[in-house]
Amino acid sequence: MKFNSSLKSQIILYLVGAFLVTSLGVGVAYFLNRKIAITQNLKVVGARLQTNAESQADQILPGLLVAEESASIPDQLLQMKTEEALDRIEVRNLQELDQRDWGSCETFETNPRIRICIDTLQAEVAVITEVGLPEDTNGYLVKVKSLGKMGLEGELFKTLGILLGSIALSFLLLLGLILIFVERHIRRPLMNLKTHLGPVLDGTSTTIPDVFRLEEMRVLSQQVQELIHQFENRKIQAALGEVAAQVAHDIRSPISVLAMIGRHVEAIPETERRLLESATARIRHITDDLLHRYKSPQKSLSHSLLGTPTFLLSVLDRILSEKRLLALEKNIQIDAQLDSSAADTFIGIDSHTFARVLSNLIDNCFEAFLPEASSKIVNLSIARDSNNPQLVQLMIRDNGRGIPKVLLPKIGTKGGTFNKTGGTGLGIFHARTTIESGGGRLEIESTEGQGTSLRILLKPIPAPAWFCGVLDMGTQTHLIIVDDDPSIHELIRARFAKVPQEHCQDDYLSVLQRTSSDSQSYFLMDNNLSSQGPTGLDLIQKFYISGRATLMTSDFESSEIQRRALQLGCKIIPKPLLPYLKLQMASRAS
Repeated sequence: MKFNSSLKSQIILYLVGAFLVTSLGVGVAYFLNRKIAITQNLKVVGARLQTNAESQADQILPGLLVAEESASIPDQLLQMKTEEALDRIEVRNLQELDQRDWGSCETFETNPRIRICIDTLQAEVAVITEVGLPEDTNGYLVKVKSLGKMGLEGELFKTLGILLGSIALSFLLLLGLILIFVERHIRRPLMNLKTHLGPVLDGTSTTIPDVFRLEEMRVLSQQVQELIHQFENRKIQAALGEVAAQVAHDIRSPISVLAMIGRHVEAIPETERRLLESATARIRHITDDLLHRYKSPQKSLSHSLLGTPTFLLSVLDRILSEKRLLALEKNIQIDAQLDSSAADTFIGIDSHTFARVLSNLIDNCFEAFLPEASSKIVNLSIARDSNNPQLVQLMIRDNGRGIPKVLLPKIGTKGGTFNKTGGTGLGIFHARTTIESGGGRLEIESTEGQGTSLRILLKPIPAPAWFCGVLDMGTQTHLIIVDDDPSIHELIRARFAKVPQEHCQDDYLSVLQRTSSDSQSYFLMDNNLSSQGPTGLDLIQKFYISGRATLMTSDFESSEIQRRALQLGCKIIPKPLLPYLKLQMASRAS
């Protein structure tokens, strides 16, 4: 670094710029403040002038109607001008009236015949009163009063000049003090430091003469601290190597999905589109986690989100849809069974983090199969744990090659892997630590040549306030289903066959207009009804049916949808829950 007089030049430049900006801001603020003050004063004067404006207009009306009385108008106007100390008063007809002469005008609140016009630049107010009946205006009485040039040309510039002058003197004094400080305590000590450190850096000396003052020792301490910082950075880079290995492991499955869908990009159906979105979201979360670890090496993003309510069924639904698509290419069969007692489970692990865990575990099952195997089956089941109903048990089984008994204790430890080319051992390790951090545990059983079983015990947490696990229709007897997806209608029709239903797939506005006033109707509303039309929440609010409606959506994790639903007072049913949803009515339950 080179220290010379340019440091002074830069400081002067910054201070001058700060002075100009401050002066401009003070000037503008002062001008606006004075303008507001003048406007308020003019309004007060205008309100006072309008008090007797209507009676004065009635006084001169005979002079406008009767020719013999017109001679009295000038005397009347002069008397009014004297009594109210007006600048001018006159009578104008409609052709002569031009409101633009008096700036902005507005009709007086209590009398539409009177208008008050304000010109802040001239500090002038005009009260314009119609003369005659409202249906037959004979002219206008115009009273004008000026406040003079207060503030804008006299007091304003005088005060502003004193203010800016004071600021300028203060800045000059501050500039001088700063330059003295920089010279004594920054520039001169750094130049001395450079001179005495030169021989040490060149290797011609091993000691620094004891001629430094406190300021120079502080600079030397900063240089030592910089060396320590560089050492810490090297440690962080080593830690990032481990994080990169984790990311490389986790990101393989989402990339495989994207690559597979990319081969069918000519026409992407809705299912593949949702899978693409899900995989992209997981990749984004992995990237965010990496960046968060880079900024805060001691704490990952996933760890900071532990305790966030995650709807377990939704994660299973997304990951199984993704894995079934990949399984088709690998000739693998995936079977899944869900006990309805666990369908409404929430866990305290971030959804993206648990999705990574579940994806990695199923990938391990895929990789356990020999290419020539004739039967490749992965079975996944979820239910309440028989030994402890307070826990939820998630079982993942495969009939692959299994793990040798001697290696089984190493699986789940960092670096523990088996029969995987390029395996890092981080998948099971990350799964175990994540599950344990959420209050659960992971157990592994395997028989070589027969397959492996993973038993995941999860600790449920209370459902969030927006969640609807049981559809309570109360005293309503008819169910109105509004959704643009035919499969949803078929599912609900079969699920609640005993309940009278009306299904609306497209013309939902007319249906809601007809049924919203029926107190016996209960509404199940999809949120994404169309790309351009109103949402389900919009319709619930529009037709005032929040007390008799429940939202059903796949976007239930959106914080905005959750917030608005709670604000309206209605619950949300995640669509993956519909096949297991229970119905409660005043007369029946299913």
